[in-house]
Amino acid sequence: MNRRFLTRTLILTSATALLMIPAAANAVVIHDISVEQGFGWTGTGGYWQSNALGFLTPDVNEGVEHIAVDTYLGNSASISLGGVLEQGTYTVEFALGDFSNFAFPTISIDFAGLTLGDASFASTPTPVPGFWELWSITWIVDGSDPNLGNALDFTLVPGGGPDERNVAFDGVGSLSASGSGFVVDYAAPIPEPSTASLFGLGLGALAWRNRAAQGQSTLR
Repeated sequence: MNRRFLTRTLILTSATALLMIPAAANAVVIHDISVEQGFGWTGTGGYWQSNALGFLTPDVNEGVEHIAVDTYLGNSASISLGGVLEQGTYTVEFALGDFSNFAFPTISIDFAGLTLGDASFASTPTPVPGFWELWSITWIVDGSDPNLGNALDFTLVPGGGPDERNVAFDGVGSLSASGSGFVVDYAAPIPEPSTASLFGLGLGALAWRNRAAQGQSTLR
């Protein structure tokens, strides 16, 4: 192999690698868990009730979190997903419903230490009594996030109050194309623009060197 062939091969290989970098950032579903008894969910004060709002998916019970009206306790639903929080983009999806004629309560979320206030994007529509709404929350986690390394756990807590009653919590069912249960997807971080730019400058330098070498061989 001559030097010219090796240089061109290096440039082609490097350019191919550069083109492949964005593909690694595509989101993939890492959890699609049924919100039913026996699937790892725990909670305080909640109970499971069928036919509360009708079925999102056939032949399953709806996970219902009940606000104790007499004490106004905020009950919870939690699950341990395994693994730890890493750099990248996480999106969680689930369904919330309201089957009372009272005000829908505030909802607190904890995802590996991340809250609704930390979300980069969030769609959290308030359901009207008797209906479901899809909630979708996205967090972009960078290298400086203090929650890196936290256990990948999820907790939902409905707030209590004298005019707040029951919150139904379930998987996405037919409300989303992402899956059918409690869905979490993940996308690896995209390289910083400066990194990609430096890589591109390196390719340009290799190309210039190749052209210069060809010019020298012509002059000889």
